Amino acid sequence: MTLRVAYFLPELETSGDRTQVRLLQQGLPTDRYQTRLFGFVTDRSLQGNAEQDEFRLCRSLSIDPFPLLKMAREIRSWKPDLLHTWRVAKLGIESWWPLKNIARWRVATVHNPASGPAPLIPGRATRWLAHCHRVTATSQFMGRQLENDCPNTRLEVIPAAVERYDEEHASSSFRETLGIPSSAPCIALLGSDAHQERFRDALEMMELLCAVNDNLHMVVLGRGAKAPWIGRFCRQLEIDSRVHVPASGCWQQVLAEATLLLLPAQSRGTSTSLLHALSASLPLVLADTPANRSIVDERCAEFFPAGDSGQCARQVHQLLKDPSRLASMAEAGQVFFESLNKVQQMVTGYDSLYQDLVAGG
Repeated sequence: MTLRVAYFLPELETSGDRTQVRLLQQGLPTDRYQTRLFGFVTDRSLQGNAEQDEFRLCRSLSIDPFPLLKMAREIRSWKPDLLHTWRVAKLGIESWWPLKNIARWRVATVHNPASGPAPLIPGRATRWLAHCHRVTATSQFMGRQLENDCPNTRLEVIPAAVERYDEEHASSSFRETLGIPSSAPCIALLGSDAHQERFRDALEMMELLCAVNDNLHMVVLGRGAKAPWIGRFCRQLEIDSRVHVPASGCWQQVLAEATLLLLPAQSRGTSTSLLHALSASLPLVLADTPANRSIVDERCAEFFPAGDSGQCARQVHQLLKDPSRLASMAEAGQVFFESLNKVQQMVTGYDSLYQDLVAGG
């Protein structure tokens, strides 16, 4: 039996989820599976960039039910046997009704919920999980959280995975594009803090660091990078010539060419970007959270108390003055990444899960 699997991502631009689905599609045996990716984009210009096995639809407001109805119609017309939803927390309150009868089997994956005071799994998502035949988590940390929040859910942990960064096939340097000297230290700032508080702290820290380092630059990554307030705030701090927002799609090159990655947000999930940074031998400076600790340790990362921007600034400053420490962290991160070998493990895990569903009828 050839199983037709429809993958649905409520936010297709979210790189971590899309990376996982793409690796899964490429790894599953073609004699047993046909797959197609469906997802929403917020930028209408991205709607026409769909690959051959994708369907993209623009939805600027998550509360708008009409695009979801159209999406459900498109998925149903493909006649999948199995619907696999990712980023469950973003599905929307209206999801259950149009999606419930699309396929015979339903699988949901919980990956990197947003930080902030909101529940780990909103009520609308909990309802969806309760009606799925299987639920997976992308890390042991997320699995433990789900067991506490959704005790009756049939759960499996299938860890997230990324491929090793291929420097040979990279396009032109992002430093040249943004006008950053090749010798200049560069901080990659990443995060999705719910209200951008940690981004603001990081930019204020950058102001202090620029006062003692006249060649330091920062590149802001993630969904919050294009928020209008960032440009205004950088101009207010007089660091707008040192803080850059790259074009979408080149974040992996940024990670490969940056000096270190700063992740100040108090995320409660597993950031796939940390795995990408490790694959590119990039030292890490992270908020000290259980989620971050579950991925890496002090050999390849330095941790600072979450929310303590002063201590963060001191640690970043010390690292920038210590090339040997940066080099040892980068080497340790590369060794750690190579020891994971998780891509095939992830594919095998989902293959077994799908086949188990089919065998059980």
